Amino acid sequence: MIGLAEFTVTEDYYREFYDQWYRHVCRWRRFQTPLGVVAALAVVPAWQVGFRTLSTVAAVFAVVQLADSLTHRRRWIRERLQSSRLGALVSFKFMEDCIESSGPFSSGKLAWAGIDSCSVTDKGIFLRPDTGVSIYIPKSAVTPPEAFDRIVALAESA
Repeated sequence: MIGLAEFTVTEDYYREFYDQWYRHVCRWRRFQTPLGVVAALAVVPAWQVGFRTLSTVAAVFAVVQLADSLTHRRRWIRERLQSSRLGALVSFKFMEDCIESSGPFSSGKLAWAGIDSCSVTDKGIFLRPDTGVSIYIPKSAVTPPEAFDRIVALAESA
């Protein structure tokens, strides 16, 4: 065994998951607020030069984008806090050939070859199996701490 990661799924875990995902993994959501602002700034000039339809579309686009971008984090975390996983203990055993996982609803093995990609963050690692679902492992949950670098190397070589 290379290392073990055990943690309880809490609100703090979800907040860290979202913040790390937003900073290191997501590609398009970070542009949502600037696009909304640009669209809002384009409304008045477009209206003044006679592009009334374009101005209306830009105004609606701006409102939708800004409202969504300002509430997404809160909605995402609230949805997860309503799940039955809250308070559950999750465990990952990292072996040379696979990852053994156990949680409140399932347990299993995932071969390293099943990891499509990974993203290392300042607080942990996102493992993305070919299913597309991200698994976030906080660095602080990995024991021994020096095992984290080996886990990253295995994930990156998969």
